[in-house]
Amino acid sequence: MKTSQMLKVIPIATLALLMSCSGNKSEEATETQNEKVKVKVETVSVQDVEQLSEFTATVEANIKNNIAPQTPFRIEKIFAEVGDHVKAGQLLAKMDATSLKQAKIQLDNQEIEFKRIDELYKVGGASKSAWVPKRLPWKWLARRIKTWWRTPNC
Repeated sequence: MKTSQMLKVIPIATLALLMSCSGNKSEEATETQNEKVKVKVETVSVQDVEQLSEFTATVEANIKNNIAPQTPFRIEKIFAEVGDHVKAGQLLAKMDATSLKQAKIQLDNQEIEFKRIDELYKVGGASKSAWVPKRLPWKWLARRIKTWWRTPNC
């Protein structure tokens, strides 16, 4: 019997406790609604905005070209320096005439050797495996020297 009485008293006590804690909140809610928000008003105008930024960086080229001769000849004069802007086909250096003359003599010797082996190959006195190694360096050097002799100031 005590338990049933307790079950009746607990909800009533809880309700009384909740009502006593609620207080007068309706007055506070109306006060916050009545307060006005303070806003600062500015006029709008067009103006330039400085947009400078400073950064520390290292600049590197996307493509790096190392220019060097294909053969170890001496260079007599250099026409372009590091950092100069150059165009395609522009003369960058003048090779030493002595080096070119030596290359020409070498070409003449290889041409004589090739013609000798070529005649033997045509009559069947030499194999193709002996003919090809003489032909390729001769053609390569002939093209190189033709390019070198064509360039101005050489």
